[in-house]
Amino acid sequence: MWEERAERARREIGDLAAGGLDLAELYAAALAVVRRAVPFDQGCWAGVDPDTLGMTSVTIWRPWPVTDEDQ
Repeated sequence: MWEERAERARREIGDLAAGGLDLAELYAAALAVVRRAVPFDQGCWAGVDPDTLGMTSVTIWRPWPVTDEDQ
């Protein structure tokens, strides 16, 4: 069951990545896909330069701290 969820999420994110979204839209949409597969309270995506491995961007979903009121 988990493998099927993970594979479906990978396919959806791959489709999103090829769909022409800008980076912020891609991150938000990918977070939504992951959250459907594995519920979570807070998430973060980072873009990484493949040559230097330096982070080039960060997107956070729900600012820290997440409280019960945010649920």
